[in-house]
Amino acid sequence: MRESHIDFLFIRANRKQLKVSLDDILYIRSVKDYIKIYLSGRTYMIKPSSAAFQERLNGRFLRVHRSYIVNATKTSAYTKLDAEIGEIETPIGKTTER
Repeated sequence: MRESHIDFLFIRANRKQLKVSLDDILYIRSVKDYIKIYLSGRTYMIKPSSAAFQERLNGRFLRVHRSYIVNATKTSAYTKLDAEIGEIETPIGKTTER
């Protein structure tokens, strides 16, 4: 049986389940017990663990830092120190999963 790829997530925010397209996510940041999902013009803060949340993402997302996961299709450039998504710079950790 072929595994289907899901291009969206439902996240609990503002007392409802919101459908978020994976293409719309720029990057994700872990902040203590929460996860901030950054989209163009919007940000959502949700409660799941980063590891559990990352399992729900497909292969287009890369963990570049212990607190940051970037959408590889939105990344415009990177160096040893940061990944750039348009004008946004996210740090790259010393040891990352690539």
